[in-house]
Amino acid sequence: MLSYLGVSPISPAILSNTIDYINRYLNSNLLTIPISNFPGSFIENDGGPLFEILSFVSSKGSNFSWKFTGNEKGLPKVKKLYEQYNELIKMLKIEGAHLNHIRPEYLLSFTDLNLYLGNLPPEKAKFYMPSLLKIISVLYNYLSMESWITLLYQIFKIYVLARVSPKNFKQHLPNMPEVPPHYLQFSNFSSVSESILFFWCEQAVAEVLLEERRLTNFDKDFKDGTVIGALLQKYANVMALKKMKMLCSTDEDYKENASILCEHLA
Repeated sequence: MLSYLGVSPISPAILSNTIDYINRYLNSNLLTIPISNFPGSFIENDGGPLFEILSFVSSKGSNFSWKFTGNEKGLPKVKKLYEQYNELIKMLKIEGAHLNHIRPEYLLSFTDLNLYLGNLPPEKAKFYMPSLLKIISVLYNYLSMESWITLLYQIFKIYVLARVSPKNFKQHLPNMPEVPPHYLQFSNFSSVSESILFFWCEQAVAEVLLEERRLTNFDKDFKDGTVIGALLQKYANVMALKKMKMLCSTDEDYKENASILCEHLA
């Protein structure tokens, strides 16, 4: 698969766990009609559940003029679905989503994707590697899962995370210290919303662990689980930290801390 992608693929275990988490989260919090599997249920329903989510998390309502609503079959339907996803991606990119690597056709079903690729005019087909003009099922499954996961996470980033603002932070947590001005200045690494979350987490670490930490990376700084442990202890009185290692030096240490957190959240 590496020869097709040009980069190392995400491991199947991580993809599977992510899919399971998204499926449970959507059914519990955002969808009025539960789905049986993500992204399969989105694909089977021509993206319908995705537009339900958009109408819930964004201020755009549910009026998307380019949303597929017809009764076409075969290639005419595939072309309209492609345009639907192409317009959706363009709209989200204008809003700030990082979706330059997501192709609209990878949001189609396996059959529809190969129908689309098999009918590309020469002026468009020339931009594809010959080996990618007919997708095998293994490659399709990977491209489809990665594309749908990325699309959904970017929607959460621009519409849900963006609700974390200085005004909302002060309104919902009036007893917290003011967010320092330098946290709110422009950064090419983290958004204002992300910087506010970092500051919020730092306050929990300072109160629970009695140490000053400057958090700047959601991967590196949260890897050992102690920041999550501090938040759980401060806001939910969950004492997971008592069993966790404060200094992790091996992968097993990180996994053990993660397992402890999961046990306390079960």
